[in-house]
Amino acid sequence: MLKAAAAVSRKQQEQPDQIRDLKAYLWITFKRLISDEVEKENRYQQLEPEEQPTTGVSPSSETLNDQILIQEVIARMDSWTRTVFELRVLGYHFEDIAQMLKLRPNVLRSKFNKNIKKLCHQLDS
Repeated sequence: MLKAAAAVSRKQQEQPDQIRDLKAYLWITFKRLISDEVEKENRYQQLEPEEQPTTGVSPSSETLNDQILIQEVIARMDSWTRTVFELRVLGYHFEDIAQMLKLRPNVLRSKFNKNIKKLCHQLDS
């Protein structure tokens, strides 16, 4: 709640005529901050594997082949690209990752896309 109050206070000082109902604005800001925190926490929860039927049937060979292929592609990535890729898989946006890596989002996106294209070119060869 203190974080929301601080954000609303800053906003009110910057643009005093924009906030008409202070109580409602504070409440919405608080709810948004809580929602953002819940989303961040959910990113870290380990994904539970789909429950397999107990008939003793192994996963399909296509699924297994896909998993092996993905692991091989990840193994060919450089450490920077792998880090960004894993953060994207966890649900982070480029803006969040850029902030973590102290880069501008457009620079991060561009570098990541170039590295992925380079990896695709290596795989095609």
